[in-house]
Amino acid sequence: MWTTSDGNELSQTLADQNWAVVPSFISSLEVHELSLEIDKLQHANQLRPAGIGRGDRTGIHPEIRRDVICWLDPPSIPAPQKRLLSQLEELKVYLNRALFLGLRTMEGHVALYPEGGFYRRHLDRFQDDDARVISIVLYLNNHWQREWGGQLKLYLGEQGLVEEVQPTGGTLVAFLSDQIPHEVIPALRPRKSFAGWYRR
Repeated sequence: MWTTSDGNELSQTLADQNWAVVPSFISSLEVHELSLEIDKLQHANQLRPAGIGRGDRTGIHPEIRRDVICWLDPPSIPAPQKRLLSQLEELKVYLNRALFLGLRTMEGHVALYPEGGFYRRHLDRFQDDDARVISIVLYLNNHWQREWGGQLKLYLGEQGLVEEVQPTGGTLVAFLSDQIPHEVIPALRPRKSFAGWYRR
């Protein structure tokens, strides 16, 4: 579970370098419960190929992105996902208090990268919409091995690659949506996560 100390470190690191990583944001038990919910969605055929773009311009481009997702609708989601969204709401309040970001809402989905799944380098903010301020990724893979791939690579301007994050269960990554290009390298095992965006 994240603590005030984690919040202090996360907000300070975001302010200093535009990205931050928090290990053990949730417990291994919570990771397991959330992972099972993704399994249920998969068995119920509720995971859909993820698209690129938004609105009428959304398209499926497997040469760019190869994962399946389900957007979370808070009124109808099961208890483990409700608890996660509650924790992320607390984090939003904390970030607003610490960094004066004016965050108002959050949107998010669970994602399953099948074997061979990837996402080419991209930015999370749309060219015609600046609502997304902070991107977050929470990994839901207990016992993930480095050799299985699926790492998240973060880039920053002329510095190039600044961080490579292992998709270890419970790890939270946060970064500025308009400043940090990133990519997911191919996963050699099914890889689960929650991805969300704090919006203004």
